[in-house]
Amino acid sequence: MKKYLKKALIYSLAIVLMVVAWHVVYKIVANDYVVPSPWETFSKLDDVWNNSKFWVAYGNTMLRSVISFAISFVVAFVLAVLAKKSNLIRELLVPGLSVLRSIPTMAVVLMLLVWLTPKAAPIAVTLMVILPMLYTSILSAFDQVDGELISMCKVYKISWIRRVFGVYLPISGAYLTAESGAALSFSVKLMVSAEVLSNTYKSLGGMISQSKVYMDMPEMLALTLFAVATGMIIELLFKLLERVLFKWRVYD
Repeated sequence: MKKYLKKALIYSLAIVLMVVAWHVVYKIVANDYVVPSPWETFSKLDDVWNNSKFWVAYGNTMLRSVISFAISFVVAFVLAVLAKKSNLIRELLVPGLSVLRSIPTMAVVLMLLVWLTPKAAPIAVTLMVILPMLYTSILSAFDQVDGELISMCKVYKISWIRRVFGVYLPISGAYLTAESGAALSFSVKLMVSAEVLSNTYKSLGGMISQSKVYMDMPEMLALTLFAVATGMIIELLFKLLERVLFKWRVYD
C-alpha cells in the first residue's frame, strides 16, 4: 500500500511541476494565441466535456483506433507464429517490415488521402505503423520461451496450435499484455495526428484541426490533453489487467 501511495504522490508532484512550468512559460510568452494559460485551458476542458459533439468525435476516433489496433494485432500475431515456425518466413518479412518502419507518417497520410477517404486514411496509417511494432513485440515474446520446453513439445509431437495457446501465450502473456497496452495507447495518439492531417470530419483530430483554423488555442490544447489522458488511462488499464491475469508474477 505504501508503494502505491508513494507512486501516486510522485505522479501528483510531477503533474503540479508541469502545470507550474506551463504557467511560467505562459507568463514569459505573454501571448494567449501562442501559449494559453493553464486556467483558461482547464476551463475549456469543462466546456469540451459538456459538448455532445466532442463525445461523438471522441467515440469515432476511439472506434477507428481500436479497429486499427485489432487488425494490426491479428495480422502481427499470425505473422509472428509463421516466423517462429519458419526461419525462411522470418527472413522474408524483414525487408517489408523495415520499409513500414521507415516510411514518414505525414507522407503516407498525404498519399493515402489520394486513394482513400479522410475517414479511412487514418485507419490505414495507424495500421501500417502499429503492425511492425506489434510483430516485433510478439515475436520477441515468443523467442523468450525456454528452448528446452519447445524441444519437449517436439518430442511429444504437440501440434503448433497447442504450442501457441498452451505454451507460448501463457508464458509470454504478461509481456504481450503490457506491450498491447502501449501499442493501443500509441494507436490513439497516431490516429489523432492522422486525423488532424486528414481533417477527418467528426473526429478528435478534426476538432483539433478546426480549432487551429479559428486560432482557439485553449480548445486545441484541451482536446490534446484529452488525447494524452486517454493514452495514459489505456496503459494504466492494461497494466492492471496484466496484474489481474498474471498474479503469479513477482512484481518489483
